[in-house]
Amino acid sequence: MAQFELNLDPFLKLNELTKSAGFSVAGVVNIAQLSGVNGFCCTYNGAQHGLTEKTVEMLTQIAPTCRFNLRMLPKANLVQAALDLPVQQVTFYGEGIFESYKKDLHTFVGQLKDGQRLVSFGIKPDVNELRHAYKLGGDYVELDINTYANAIHPPAQAEAREQLAILAKTAVKNRLGVAVRGQLHYQNVQPLMTIEEIENFILGEGIITRAVFVGLETAIRDMRNLLI
Repeated sequence: MAQFELNLDPFLKLNELTKSAGFSVAGVVNIAQLSGVNGFCCTYNGAQHGLTEKTVEMLTQIAPTCRFNLRMLPKANLVQAALDLPVQQVTFYGEGIFESYKKDLHTFVGQLKDGQRLVSFGIKPDVNELRHAYKLGGDYVELDINTYANAIHPPAQAEAREQLAILAKTAVKNRLGVAVRGQLHYQNVQPLMTIEEIENFILGEGIITRAVFVGLETAIRDMRNLLI
């Protein structure tokens, strides 16, 4: 059964925009873990959307059995924060990170591995980026599926899906776990379920949109049932 990781970024952004007394990211995490989510991820670049180290620590305490994945730019202060926090995984992302941060990435991956953290790289469905992730000793790659999601015509969507399938198979052959992330929603996630190598689906905006109409618990359970 595929893993379901809830992206908290849209919820954090909504919380910041609305300042609603009735909205709580802590409540989202609590409901999500009870509704079948396997893990959570959020982008951590200091205090973006009010996400401080204290907030991350609090969220991990609410869902101690769930995996927490921090997405971040390859910067020393952020890596140190990840080592200080009770998170299990770090995902490095950013345009051109393999060229711009090559030396730093070697150092950071070593530090995180020594700290018993899993290391992932957010990449485009591109074999060269996959090769960089492998050479750096990553545990996972997080494939961007937006080309697939934005394809309007069935042939284009099928081609994009096949490209994802090829990359996923190549990643697994090279002992890299595979996650997918992007504009995933209830209609386009099922064709990707036939790619057996994908073990983790990361969703956020699609969940929050449906939750407006049916509630968060139902929205999460509906997605969980699709991923079985």
